[in-house]
Amino acid sequence: YGANLSCCTIFWYTEKNEQDGDRMKLEWMGENREIVRGLMRYANLYAHNQIGRFSSGEGAALSTLEWQTLECILEFEGENYNMATLAEKLGIPASNFSKYVKTLVEKGLVERYKRADNRKEIILLPSEAGRELYRKNSALIAREWQPAFALLAQMTPADRERILEFLEELSRGIDLGDRLLRQAADTLDFQPSGEALER
Repeated sequence: YGANLSCCTIFWYTEKNEQDGDRMKLEWMGENREIVRGLMRYANLYAHNQIGRFSSGEGAALSTLEWQTLECILEFEGENYNMATLAEKLGIPASNFSKYVKTLVEKGLVERYKRADNRKEIILLPSEAGRELYRKNSALIAREWQPAFALLAQMTPADRERILEFLEELSRGIDLGDRLLRQAADTLDFQPSGEALER
């Protein structure tokens, strides 16, 4: 009932604006509207499918963010990066990264070691169980990405570089938004919800 009421309200509001010749337009997006829509759709679908997606079938089900943490640890194995550096590479708050690592350690997928030259720093390594879990599930991920990779394969190296630049600029924009949100919170004395303030 509530959903139907909301739909009717939205329809009335939109119809009224159209009749008044004042329909709101997302003009700030310009000709990029479809690209922004596609990015938002992907992000929403991605977030919707996070919980318990990757599993060994033996009680080691992981969320997508836990999976990404394991993948990041595997990718940079041998680099001896600390946890803060790995969190930065994933673009997530260090506190969240630490939480995901704790889950992976408890599931026996990651092992923690202290650096010999700096006992305060923790080095992360995948366990054999972690490697096996990644091997079993990565084939599914590869199939999902293959159509997109096929499109990338048709592009020149310069085109691919431009896409990377676009994504990096998008990431910088999100970081800027977080900083502005913090400044607004300090100025107006309010606390926005979400993870932005955890960084």
